Amino acid sequence: MKKLSLLSFSLLALPAFANQPTLNVLTYEVIRDYGVAEQISKLFEPQCNCKINWITDSSQFQMLNKYVVTVNSKSAQPVDVIVGVDINSATIAKDQLSKLFRPINYAPESLNNFPFASTWNNPYAQPLSSSAVTVIYNSDKYTPGQNYTSFVDLINNINFSFIFGDPRSNDLGRTLNKIIAYYGQDDASRVALWQKIKDHTVTVGKGWSSSYGVFAKGESQAALGYSSSVIYHTLVENKTNLQPLLQGAQLPFLVDSVLLPAKTQNAALADQFAAFLLTPEAQKVFFKYNSSYPVVNIDSVLSPEERKVAAGINNYKVLDLRNLDAQAEKSALDAYVKVFVGN
Repeated sequence: MKKLSLLSFSLLALPAFANQPTLNVLTYEVIRDYGVAEQISKLFEPQCNCKINWITDSSQFQMLNKYVVTVNSKSAQPVDVIVGVDINSATIAKDQLSKLFRPINYAPESLNNFPFASTWNNPYAQPLSSSAVTVIYNSDKYTPGQNYTSFVDLINNINFSFIFGDPRSNDLGRTLNKIIAYYGQDDASRVALWQKIKDHTVTVGKGWSSSYGVFAKGESQAALGYSSSVIYHTLVENKTNLQPLLQGAQLPFLVDSVLLPAKTQNAALADQFAAFLLTPEAQKVFFKYNSSYPVVNIDSVLSPEERKVAAGINNYKVLDLRNLDAQAEKSALDAYVKVFVGN
């Protein structure tokens, strides 16, 4: 009798479980590996009475390209939301791939902690987090002898061992290439800037772990990194020896965004998720676990120590490289290959 009752209860409960919608979210591996996905699921699933299926790509750099190539394949896994799209891919989505995505209902001017709030004109990409690109140094190994006024000032006067990511495979490295393109006036000057960097380079990594990760283990005095990495070093590792250079300077910012594919069976749920990602609770997850600055002020959910670290975003001015001349960027990359690969 008890077995029959238990079976009957199980059968009655099955439809409710079976009808629970699944939201398919594509992102890059770091979001999964460092706890962001787990924490976001814990917060959102009870609200939506749904299940988030996290689909991960090994490369943020290639995530959008791979989605575009496979989206119409019969074997393609459904994707309702893409989380963590880099600033270059977000621009491509708007300018070249808008038929694949839906506009998102958000107000850029309401993003009161976002450096591009007044100039962000991309209705397809909802900003999620940001960070300035800078050089992080190890104060146990290096003492800055001067205050660098700009990235090109730092390159021209570099006097520390350095690690960075390959601009052909790494988003940070690609940003350094943009910096070379911006400050270099011609092919020769871009070669000269890369050569100054090479003279002090310990290694060039293909990705985050083989570049910044190597620096964090003590293999160089400095590395190309995110200003917001200090969030992790300070709040999680309790380290104070890894600090950013170029405070007060004009720096490029990298932005992670959200895209909503037009091809979806869960449009309303995807819209709900996109709106949720701008709440203080969700933004705190990315701040804490992805070491990035929130795009809205979340002081109400931060401790005094966390608020102090989060205020670091105010130490930088924006160097906007979104409309950089494509030919200048190609010239800089050719110069990189000539200096680092050809010689």
